[in-house]
Amino acid sequence: MEHGASLIKEAEQLIAFLSKEVLLTSEPAADGKADPEAETFFQDLGLDRKKADPADLAKIFDDRIKAYAKLSKTPTWVYDREHVIEPEIGLPFGEVCVVKVEFVEKQNTYIHQNIIKEPWLAKVISVNVVILEKPVTMEYSLGDDKVTKGKTFEFTVYESFYRLGYPHGWDKKVGQFNYHTRQVLHLKPIEPKE
Repeated sequence: MEHGASLIKEAEQLIAFLSKEVLLTSEPAADGKADPEAETFFQDLGLDRKKADPADLAKIFDDRIKAYAKLSKTPTWVYDREHVIEPEIGLPFGEVCVVKVEFVEKQNTYIHQNIIKEPWLAKVISVNVVILEKPVTMEYSLGDDKVTKGKTFEFTVYESFYRLGYPHGWDKKVGQFNYHTRQVLHLKPIEPKE
């Protein structure tokens, strides 16, 4: 827990430092004095300001942001611009398979309570009869409110993803929109064999 608290403090310091647009440079300010806040920042990192390599600083920032993001369970795509969306269940998007699923409670977050339409989340226990070492809990699409939380079912499924926001073009106010993507399992009940 102490490590988590120190990462949060570091993240707050980093954000405060960078938001004040302090230049990371070994050159003194126009008045010939080094910025005391920048000096403190370099000391905290254990670096000599005059010999600090911008690439090393970038790596330190990147590593600390990733550590904080992991601690806060932030999805990788938020902080890693090279992140590729990969399927959660280990098969290519669109590949049909059979899964064993247990329906579980949604989290008490805005997205889970307001965006996800289904009443539960699907906890995938096995894929094509292979039991997963670590079950995967994700959004699903079924359109059947008769499924029961806590019970295990088998479904034919495929995985895909969708985007929550779309640009409005030039007819609306231009600005950043939500590029957030969601992965979803499309479930189809297995028909009983006759």
